[in-house]
Amino acid sequence: MPIGNQEENKGAAMAALVFLSESKLSDSGNLLHLLRNAFPSTNIGTDATASARETPIVFVADGLLCTVMHIEAPAPIREADPEIRNARFWPTAWSEISRHRSHVVVTVVGGDAIPRAMVLQRILAAVFEAERSAIGSAYPSSGALLPRKVAQALLKQTSQVAVPLFVSCFFAKEADNAFPMPSILASTKGLADFGVREVEARGYPGSVSELHGFIFDFAGYLIQARPDLRDGHTVGVSKTQKVPVSIERSLFYQTNVYCLRFQ
Repeated sequence: MPIGNQEENKGAAMAALVFLSESKLSDSGNLLHLLRNAFPSTNIGTDATASARETPIVFVADGLLCTVMHIEAPAPIREADPEIRNARFWPTAWSEISRHRSHVVVTVVGGDAIPRAMVLQRILAAVFEAERSAIGSAYPSSGALLPRKVAQALLKQTSQVAVPLFVSCFFAKEADNAFPMPSILASTKGLADFGVREVEARGYPGSVSELHGFIFDFAGYLIQARPDLRDGHTVGVSKTQKVPVSIERSLFYQTNVYCLRFQ
Protein backbone atom coordinates (compact mmCIF):
# COMPACT_ATOMS: atom_id res chain seq x y z
CA MET A 1 0.00 0.00 0.00
CA PRO A 2 1.58 3.33 -0.97
CA ILE A 3 2.10 5.53 2.07
CA GLY A 4 3.33 9.07 1.64
CA ASN A 5 4.55 8.27 -1.87
CA GLN A 6 6.68 5.42 -0.57
CA GLU A 7 6.04 1.72 -1.16
CA GLU A 8 6.24 -0.55 1.84
CA ASN A 9 8.77 -3.30 1.28
CA LYS A 10 6.48 -6.29 1.64
CA GLY A 11 8.17 -9.55 2.53
CA ALA A 12 11.35 -7.88 3.72
CA ALA A 13 13.25 -8.88 6.86
CA MET A 14 13.38 -7.20 10.24
CA ALA A 15 16.26 -8.15 12.48
CA ALA A 16 17.19 -7.22 16.04
CA LEU A 17 20.12 -8.09 18.30
CA VAL A 18 20.15 -8.81 22.02
CA PHE A 19 23.54 -8.35 23.71
CA LEU A 20 24.51 -10.95 26.35
CA SER A 21 27.13 -10.52 29.04
CA GLU A 22 27.78 -14.29 29.00
CA SER A 23 29.15 -16.38 26.14
CA LYS A 24 26.49 -19.10 26.54
CA LEU A 25 22.73 -18.99 26.58
CA SER A 26 21.30 -18.87 30.08
CA ASP A 27 18.61 -21.48 29.46
CA SER A 28 17.56 -22.17 25.87
CA GLY A 29 15.13 -24.81 27.12
CA ASN A 30 13.27 -22.05 28.93
CA LEU A 31 13.53 -19.89 25.80
CA LEU A 32 11.78 -22.61 23.80
CA HIS A 33 9.08 -22.82 26.47
CA LEU A 34 8.52 -19.05 26.39
CA LEU A 35 8.40 -19.00 22.60
CA ARG A 36 5.79 -21.76 22.62
CA ASN A 37 3.72 -19.74 25.08
CA ALA A 38 4.07 -16.64 22.90
CA PHE A 39 2.97 -18.55 19.79
CA PRO A 40 0.68 -21.34 21.06
CA SER A 41 -0.60 -22.30 17.60
CA THR A 42 2.94 -22.79 16.22
CA ASN A 43 5.14 -25.88 16.47
CA ILE A 44 8.47 -24.68 17.85
CA GLY A 45 11.33 -27.08 18.58
CA THR A 46 9.10 -30.16 18.70
CA ASP A 47 11.60 -32.45 16.97
CA ALA A 48 12.51 -35.01 19.64
CA THR A 49 15.98 -35.40 18.12
CA ALA A 50 16.79 -31.70 18.47
CA SER A 51 18.67 -30.52 21.50
CA ALA A 52 16.98 -27.78 23.51
CA ARG A 53 20.35 -26.09 23.65
CA GLU A 54 20.81 -25.74 19.91
CA THR A 55 20.17 -22.69 17.75
CA PRO A 56 19.00 -21.55 15.35
CA ILE A 57 15.41 -21.97 16.38
CA VAL A 58 13.38 -21.69 13.18
CA PHE A 59 9.59 -21.54 12.99
CA VAL A 60 6.69 -19.94 11.14
CA ALA A 61 4.35 -17.68 13.14
CA ASP A 62 1.39 -15.84 11.67
CA GLY A 63 2.69 -16.71 8.21
CA LEU A 64 6.11 -15.15 8.91
CA LEU A 65 9.46 -16.98 8.94
CA CYS A 66 11.21 -16.48 12.27
CA THR A 67 14.72 -17.38 13.38
CA VAL A 68 16.50 -17.05 16.71
CA MET A 69 20.26 -17.51 16.48
CA HIS A 70 22.81 -17.35 19.30
CA ILE A 71 26.30 -16.25 18.23
CA GLU A 72 29.13 -16.93 20.68
CA ALA A 73 31.00 -13.73 19.80
CA PRO A 74 30.50 -10.00 20.31
CA ALA A 75 28.45 -8.12 17.74
CA PRO A 76 30.35 -5.80 15.38
CA ILE A 77 29.68 -2.53 17.18
CA ARG A 78 32.23 0.17 18.04
CA GLU A 79 32.33 3.17 20.35
CA ALA A 80 32.55 5.55 17.36
CA ASP A 81 29.41 4.19 15.71
CA PRO A 82 26.55 6.72 15.31
CA GLU A 83 24.13 4.53 17.27
CA ILE A 84 26.32 4.86 20.36
CA ARG A 85 26.34 8.66 20.09
CA ASN A 86 22.57 8.77 19.51
CA ALA A 87 21.52 6.35 22.26
CA ARG A 88 19.29 8.83 24.10
CA PHE A 89 17.51 6.07 26.04
CA TRP A 90 20.85 4.52 27.05
CA PRO A 91 23.47 7.12 28.11
CA THR A 92 25.83 4.39 29.37
CA ALA A 93 25.44 2.26 26.24
CA TRP A 94 29.09 1.85 25.31
CA SER A 95 30.37 1.11 28.83
CA GLU A 96 27.86 -1.75 29.05
CA ILE A 97 27.82 -3.01 25.45
CA SER A 98 31.61 -3.08 25.29
CA ARG A 99 31.59 -5.86 27.88
CA HIS A 100 29.15 -8.15 26.10
CA ARG A 101 30.49 -11.59 25.11
CA SER A 102 27.82 -12.94 22.75
CA HIS A 103 24.55 -11.94 21.14
CA VAL A 104 21.23 -13.29 19.91
CA VAL A 105 20.01 -12.39 16.43
CA VAL A 106 16.23 -12.42 15.94
CA THR A 107 14.94 -12.21 12.37
CA VAL A 108 11.38 -12.10 11.03
CA VAL A 109 10.76 -12.31 7.28
CA GLY A 110 7.62 -11.83 5.18
CA GLY A 111 4.30 -10.06 5.28
CA ASP A 112 3.60 -6.42 6.04
CA ALA A 113 5.74 -4.27 8.29
CA ILE A 114 3.45 -3.87 11.30
CA PRO A 115 2.64 -7.60 11.72
CA ARG A 116 6.35 -8.32 11.18
CA ALA A 117 7.30 -5.86 13.93
CA MET A 118 4.69 -7.24 16.33
CA VAL A 119 5.99 -10.81 15.91
CA LEU A 120 9.56 -9.59 16.39
CA GLN A 121 8.52 -7.89 19.62
CA ARG A 122 6.95 -11.09 20.98
CA ILE A 123 10.15 -13.01 20.25
CA LEU A 124 12.32 -10.31 21.86
CA ALA A 125 10.13 -10.37 24.96
CA ALA A 126 10.77 -14.12 25.28
CA VAL A 127 14.53 -13.68 24.77
CA PHE A 128 14.78 -10.99 27.45
CA GLU A 129 12.74 -13.07 29.91
CA ALA A 130 14.79 -16.21 29.28
CA GLU A 131 18.27 -14.66 29.21
CA ARG A 132 19.38 -13.35 32.58
CA SER A 133 22.57 -11.95 31.03
CA ALA A 134 20.76 -9.83 28.43
CA ILE A 135 22.12 -6.27 28.47
CA GLY A 136 20.00 -4.55 25.83
CA SER A 137 18.82 -4.57 22.24
CA ALA A 138 19.84 -3.09 18.90
CA TYR A 139 17.94 -2.65 15.67
CA PRO A 140 20.76 -2.45 13.09
CA SER A 141 18.60 -1.05 10.30
CA SER A 142 18.18 2.23 12.19
CA GLY A 143 20.83 2.00 14.90
CA ALA A 144 18.25 2.15 17.71
CA LEU A 145 19.73 0.98 21.03
CA LEU A 146 17.81 0.26 24.22
CA PRO A 147 18.94 -0.99 27.63
CA ARG A 148 17.25 -4.08 29.01
CA LYS A 149 14.99 -2.20 31.44
CA VAL A 150 13.61 0.15 28.78
CA ALA A 151 13.24 -2.61 26.18
CA GLN A 152 11.31 -4.89 28.53
CA ALA A 153 9.01 -2.04 29.58
CA LEU A 154 8.22 -1.29 25.93
CA LEU A 155 7.70 -4.97 25.11
CA LYS A 156 4.91 -5.17 27.68
CA GLN A 157 2.85 -2.98 25.33
CA THR A 158 1.63 -5.86 23.20
CA SER A 159 -1.06 -4.01 21.25
CA GLN A 160 1.08 -1.57 19.28
CA VAL A 161 4.48 -1.10 17.68
CA ALA A 162 7.14 -0.16 20.25
CA VAL A 163 8.55 2.72 18.18
CA PRO A 164 11.84 3.25 20.10
CA LEU A 165 12.81 -0.38 19.37
CA PHE A 166 12.86 0.37 15.64
CA VAL A 167 13.43 4.11 15.18
CA SER A 168 16.47 6.18 16.14
CA CYS A 169 16.70 9.96 16.25
CA PHE A 170 19.70 12.23 15.67
CA PHE A 171 19.82 15.70 17.24
CA ALA A 172 22.04 18.68 16.45
CA LYS A 173 22.23 22.40 17.09
CA GLU A 174 20.95 24.61 14.28
CA ALA A 175 23.38 27.12 12.79
CA ASP A 176 23.32 30.41 14.70
CA ASN A 177 21.81 32.37 11.81
CA ALA A 178 19.41 29.69 10.55
CA PHE A 179 16.40 30.79 12.65
CA PRO A 180 15.45 33.86 14.71
CA MET A 181 15.78 31.92 17.99
CA PRO A 182 18.56 29.48 18.99
CA SER A 183 17.22 26.02 18.22
CA ILE A 184 17.89 22.35 17.50
CA LEU A 185 17.09 19.94 14.68
CA ALA A 186 16.22 16.25 14.67
CA SER A 187 16.22 13.52 12.04
CA THR A 188 14.77 10.01 12.31
CA LYS A 189 15.93 6.73 10.85
CA GLY A 190 13.83 3.56 10.76
CA LEU A 191 10.42 4.82 9.67
CA ALA A 192 11.19 3.77 6.10
CA ASP A 193 11.06 0.15 7.28
CA PHE A 194 7.33 0.75 7.83
CA GLY A 195 6.81 2.36 4.44
CA VAL A 196 6.64 5.82 6.01
CA ARG A 197 8.72 8.90 5.22
CA GLU A 198 11.39 9.79 7.74
CA VAL A 199 10.84 12.93 9.82
CA GLU A 200 13.09 15.95 10.24
CA ALA A 201 12.33 18.77 12.66
CA ARG A 202 13.88 22.19 12.09
CA GLY A 203 14.22 25.21 14.35
CA TYR A 204 12.89 23.64 17.55
CA PRO A 205 13.43 26.22 20.35
CA GLY A 206 12.95 23.84 23.31
CA SER A 207 15.02 21.02 24.81
CA VAL A 208 16.23 17.78 23.24
CA SER A 209 14.11 15.74 25.66
CA GLU A 210 10.94 17.65 24.68
CA LEU A 211 11.60 17.23 20.97
CA HIS A 212 12.55 13.59 21.50
CA GLY A 213 9.17 12.85 23.07
CA PHE A 214 7.28 14.68 20.34
CA ILE A 215 9.18 12.97 17.51
CA PHE A 216 8.48 9.48 18.87
CA ASP A 217 4.80 10.26 19.44
CA PHE A 218 4.57 11.58 15.88
CA ALA A 219 6.45 8.54 14.52
CA GLY A 220 3.98 6.22 16.25
CA TYR A 221 1.09 8.17 14.75
CA LEU A 222 2.60 7.84 11.25
CA ILE A 223 3.11 4.09 11.63
CA GLN A 224 -0.28 3.24 13.11
CA ALA A 225 -2.63 5.82 11.56
CA ARG A 226 -1.04 6.13 8.09
CA PRO A 227 -2.23 9.74 7.59
CA ASP A 228 -2.21 11.29 4.13
CA LEU A 229 0.11 14.19 5.01
CA ARG A 230 0.82 16.69 2.27
CA ASP A 231 2.59 20.02 1.85
CA GLY A 232 0.82 22.68 3.87
CA HIS A 233 -0.84 20.33 6.36
CA THR A 234 -0.17 20.92 10.04
CA VAL A 235 0.44 18.69 13.04
CA GLY A 236 -0.36 19.56 16.63
CA VAL A 237 2.42 19.98 19.14
CA SER A 238 -0.08 21.08 21.79
CA LYS A 239 -3.70 22.23 21.93
CA THR A 240 -2.63 25.72 20.91
CA GLN A 241 0.39 25.09 18.66
CA LYS A 242 0.27 23.71 15.12
CA VAL A 243 3.41 23.10 13.06
CA PRO A 244 3.37 23.17 9.25
CA VAL A 245 4.47 20.05 7.36
CA SER A 246 6.35 20.12 4.07
CA ILE A 247 7.85 17.35 1.96
CA GLU A 248 11.49 18.25 1.37
CA ARG A 249 14.83 16.70 0.51
CA SER A 250 16.48 15.31 3.63
CA LEU A 251 19.47 17.05 5.12
CA PHE A 252 21.15 13.66 5.53
CA TYR A 253 19.69 11.15 3.05
CA GLN A 254 19.01 11.02 -0.68
CA THR A 255 15.26 10.94 -0.17
CA ASN A 256 12.31 13.16 0.71
CA VAL A 257 11.15 13.50 4.30
CA TYR A 258 8.37 15.10 6.30
CA CYS A 259 9.91 18.39 7.42
CA LEU A 260 8.40 20.10 10.47
CA ARG A 261 9.42 23.75 10.80
CA PHE A 262 8.95 25.18 14.27
CA GLN A 263 10.21 28.64 13.25
